[in-house]
Amino acid sequence: MTPFDAPDGDAQDLARYPDARFDFLHSSHCLEHLRDPFAALANWVRVVRPGGHLVVLVPDEDLYEQGVWPSTFNAEHRHTFTVYKARSWSPVSVNVTDLVASVGDRAEALKIELLHHTFVPGPARADQTLNPVSECAIEFVLRKRG
Repeated sequence: MTPFDAPDGDAQDLARYPDARFDFLHSSHCLEHLRDPFAALANWVRVVRPGGHLVVLVPDEDLYEQGVWPSTFNAEHRHTFTVYKARSWSPVSVNVTDLVASVGDRAEALKIELLHHTFVPGPARADQTLNPVSECAIEFVLRKRG
């Protein structure tokens, strides 16, 4: 296992790692902080071996940001994410289907899922991720081709 966090470098480029270095890459709530999620995902696929897997979680824009941008719950967010919408309220929205398609020649999508089963809709805006059981995310799983 090779943990990676801000002190370890730029998660967008993963420049310190050669191609096909890892069997598995797991990213939980990192992609929304990076300059270019498309470039980041391309590099993440790059460092995974053929046949290896990527599991990525990002916050869902409607469940987490709840229609407000810039983020009131995390000032470091640069992007919002949706599984797919023809039009989003967010000026920095990324369709996960487009993101996954951008690496489709190198990785196949095994799963794209909205994790919302424990989200409680209500009249007041709140960061439900502060509750240890609430889910407000999109998870996608890729397998590198080759």
